[in-house]
Amino acid sequence: MSESVFADRIVQNLLDTDFYKLTMMQAVLHNYPNVEVEWEFRCRNSEDLRPYLAEIRYQIERLAELSLSPDQLGFLERISFMKPDFCASSGCSASTCVMCRPVSRTASCLSACADRGCM
Repeated sequence: MSESVFADRIVQNLLDTDFYKLTMMQAVLHNYPNVEVEWEFRCRNSEDLRPYLAEIRYQIERLAELSLSPDQLGFLERISFMKPDFCASSGCSASTCVMCRPVSRTASCLSACADRGCM
């Protein structure tokens, strides 16, 4: 991209999110493991983001390049109500990971990981 108003990478790691999203991803994985889900962005103010749409899409695509480090995965595993299967699915490659759903939009990371051998 040419000159950007954004940093090279806005999201630095997969835990750069709010805790609600993590718990909702786990809920989808456990209750609807074979469905496709779609996440929707809601701008909570009146700012017109259309001029930045191409750059926002670029940043979303870059999420697929991220993966959890062993320390980040260990952090998730220490949270008592985060289940081991969610933590295991979160440690797989970013293109199949439940943590990266804005890119692939599939809720069933466990079966995708098993199919691709990343678990």
